Amino acid sequence: TTDCVAGAVAGTKCTLTTASAVAAGSSQVVTFTVKVNPILPTGVTTLINALYINPPPGCVGNACQPPVACPALGAVVCDVTPSAAVIKFAKTSTATSIAPGTVIPYSLILTNYGRAAQPSGFVFYEVVPENTTFSSVANATTNCAEGASARTLCALTTRQPIATGESVVVTFTVTVNNSLPAGTSTLTNALYLNPPSGCNGATCPAPVCSDPAAVACTVTPSPATIRFAKSSGATRIAAGAVVPYSLTLTNMGGADQPSGFVFYEVVPDNTTFTSVANATTDCVAGAVARTLCTLTTGQPVVVGTNQVVTFTVTVNPIIAATTTALINALYTSPPLGCTGKTCPAPFCPDPAAAACDSTPTNPSIPVAESAQPIPTMSTLALLLMGLLMMGSAGLVARSKR
Repeated sequence: TTDCVAGAVAGTKCTLTTASAVAAGSSQVVTFTVKVNPILPTGVTTLINALYINPPPGCVGNACQPPVACPALGAVVCDVTPSAAVIKFAKTSTATSIAPGTVIPYSLILTNYGRAAQPSGFVFYEVVPENTTFSSVANATTNCAEGASARTLCALTTRQPIATGESVVVTFTVTVNNSLPAGTSTLTNALYLNPPSGCNGATCPAPVCSDPAAVACTVTPSPATIRFAKSSGATRIAAGAVVPYSLTLTNMGGADQPSGFVFYEVVPDNTTFTSVANATTDCVAGAVARTLCTLTTGQPVVVGTNQVVTFTVTVNPIIAATTTALINALYTSPPLGCTGKTCPAPFCPDPAAAACDSTPTNPSIPVAESAQPIPTMSTLALLLMGLLMMGSAGLVARSKR
């Protein structure tokens, strides 16, 4: 037991009392635990802890001067604990291409954020990326030989200490294979403190940045990132109109998007599909509303540029008066609810849609002609008309005599 409470500050004298007897020739272990402050003064690299049979000299009540070195005056036991080095990692690559035969140097940056120097001989690990071979390492040693194939585990050992607040850069270089599988556009390289799970000896799974064991990871070059926009270019659409939708695909990523990029359209309600430009599609002219159309780009989308695909539909000759807008959506995968090539009507905003356009319509409904009622007269009017006609007939008869 002790008279100290949790949170007692540095320099506090704590009186400890054993809870059980210590038999002759036996031992008792008492655990005395402290928590290091979240911020240490500059230059502090060790903690000094001393044990006393009697209160150390110079104490005033429970307030004492903490020991500054071992042996400590009056102490029967003293311990010096160095504060540990804390190494943080970063990884970069300046490569902008992974063309076959390209040499790619990865910069592995090790920074010491701790309060003690990290001695030389610090060990960490790399796995040779897919579609490459190991070339060399600088500022460290490794057990990997030049030409080591993809997925080989390489142990790297630093050559020099890393002082507090300083960094060491180790360069890990690979060479891209002379041929790449179709569709390969990036290389993934990860750094590990320990060999990643799944390794069989020196052969490991291909590195992925989602691996929680990876302390640093990079994709070279950063992959293509396609953003979408859509517009009909019209302020209002009439029945029978031909409507070309401009689908703009912009590459905001760090690598070109190869041709063959696939996305989807659903033919809007009250229209039929007409044609597509700057892409191919599996839809044929005349495909009806709610048909799923797969579109495939015919050329790459270069980094920082865009491609415009034109998806054209023809509005039905008659659209209902209740139809107020023509809605067209673009998808990166078929929307939910499709059965084969038949899908629900697109709507805006649809969380599944990458882009959507809603353009007001001008309904056009022919009005059928209806029979007009025959004018009628009252009974009195008919009687008067009859009398007039009879009078006229009498006048005509007398004039003939």
